[in-house]
Amino acid sequence: MAFEKQAVIEDLLSAEGLIHLDNAGAALMPRCVLETQIEHLRLEAALGGYESARQKHAEIEAVYESIARLINCRADEIAIVENATVGWMMAFHAIPFASGDRILTAEAEYASNYLAYLQLVRERGVVVETIPSTADGEVCVESLKSMLDDRVKLISVTHIPTNGGLINPVEEIGAVARANNILYLVDACQSAGQLPLDVETIQCDLLSATGRKFLRGPRGVGFLFVSRRILEDLHPPMIDLFAATWIDAEHYELRPDARRFENWENNYAAKLGFGRAIDYALDIGIDAIAAEVTRLAQKLRSMLAEQSGVTVHDIGKRKCGIVTFSIAGIAATEVESRLRQAGVNVSMSSPSSTLIDASCPNSCVPRYTTISWIRSWSMSRNWLQLSRTRAAIKLARLDILYRYGQHIAHLAGDRFQCIVVDGLHRRQWIDGADLNAAIDLAQNHVTGQHGADFRFHADCLMGHVRIAGAEDAVGIHIDVDFLFHRRLDVDLG
Repeated sequence: MAFEKQAVIEDLLSAEGLIHLDNAGAALMPRCVLETQIEHLRLEAALGGYESARQKHAEIEAVYESIARLINCRADEIAIVENATVGWMMAFHAIPFASGDRILTAEAEYASNYLAYLQLVRERGVVVETIPSTADGEVCVESLKSMLDDRVKLISVTHIPTNGGLINPVEEIGAVARANNILYLVDACQSAGQLPLDVETIQCDLLSATGRKFLRGPRGVGFLFVSRRILEDLHPPMIDLFAATWIDAEHYELRPDARRFENWENNYAAKLGFGRAIDYALDIGIDAIAAEVTRLAQKLRSMLAEQSGVTVHDIGKRKCGIVTFSIAGIAATEVESRLRQAGVNVSMSSPSSTLIDASCPNSCVPRYTTISWIRSWSMSRNWLQLSRTRAAIKLARLDILYRYGQHIAHLAGDRFQCIVVDGLHRRQWIDGADLNAAIDLAQNHVTGQHGADFRFHADCLMGHVRIAGAEDAVGIHIDVDFLFHRRLDVDLG
């Protein structure tokens, strides 16, 4: 189908007023994906699990063809697995590592992958080294070339890290790996469905991805690509009667295709839903999706950058659809919680998700900090949703001031009327774009009542209000309860 945004929106079943900016976590499924799963579950209830799988055999086989079209490979190079982590781990632990083998990876490598490297450091004596990043944050291909020797067993890179907006140059890395006959594993968990993927162009030997993120499929399903070029060199770390045939009492024979990395039991409803999600994305066109993702992500970054106290942390010469930001003085957990109360879904990511990157000078977060940050993304709605998200973030800061103002009024012994921007408090009005102007107004009110020696300080980070007089300071702890509103009908342009 042609990419008609309104048709995509109408295919959503989301709650009224919900703004879902969390495809980096789990996307909202299109209607047809949900219906495909429900249809098969009903068939299982009516006929039985084995019987319904036999009846839907052709449709199940077609899912492998859909994945092959998505990444430009053969269907027999695809294994459908429980999730991207299972696929990645099955591939990684199938590689015959020996003591002294080197694994080269990115500074922004995902935590689960790096933990697997460390496991083999302990168990087999391999060596893990991170490839330096460029000043923009992506893997430095020239540095990679300088690190190569005959002990490099694997180059393993996450295409799009879990935060930071970064896109690693997987094609250039693949050219280096292929030229030096080095195994190359790509984690495409965040890029599948968001960007075009062509394993021939990337020149990877192994690639894993999930269904629940940008492909907008069900949870609990993903895929692994295993190039036929290396298949016979890999033995899965776990096999069963689906992955292999029991020949006699002492021998078995692995399947001759990538399904040797699968096992007997499958969630066929999820598998069929996954195939429908992939077909849906392919019908729209991955290039068209990528263009819209890029446009909306840049719009959101621009909107956030305009907000007082908001920092956008994204890095990379080329940026993806994951937008990472923090708000000064407000914990990411609190921002996530209050945005959710406002009907805006985002997810929080901590530095431990990409620990090496988080401690590098050119990281998407300041070095040696312990802050967390928010990541967000949306394709399925238009820029007005981003405007509403920006309004919610602005209201978070102004409503803190409003609550502080109430406590100031109590301490000052005078009724204090806070000035806010959203209109729902039905108070006086000012241009709320400048939070400092509102703070100045509050300070002027207090000093007008008590003199210039009476100073006003609001510490958002600690959730405290401090009223400091000329000779003393009174500290009180308050419950910072933001006043978010679902009705954000302001036009922010």
